[in-house]
Amino acid sequence: MIKPPQDTVRARLPVGRPIGNAKLYCLAHDAEEDTWSAAGPGQVGELFVGGVPVGLGYLGDRDATLTAFFRDAFDPDSPTGRLYRTGDLGRIDGDGVH
Repeated sequence: MIKPPQDTVRARLPVGRPIGNAKLYCLAHDAEEDTWSAAGPGQVGELFVGGVPVGLGYLGDRDATLTAFFRDAFDPDSPTGRLYRTGDLGRIDGDGVH
């Protein structure tokens, strides 16, 4: 995806939109409670992907699978019931995900 010229003067580039049949979540971790919740507007969180594109895990790598793939507790209608933890930080504001 080619970024429009106005994106090149920003401090951060937008991530874009999820592909079809996918959902993008920006989740904040509460270390004290060990829970995840939706990051508020402008709050930094970790990006997770849900929906059809999320695979079963890493082939032959159980440890990596356990750290990157989770049950999707946010979408009861998820076709896979899984979330993929990207490891990327982001924030959502009026312009989208950055």
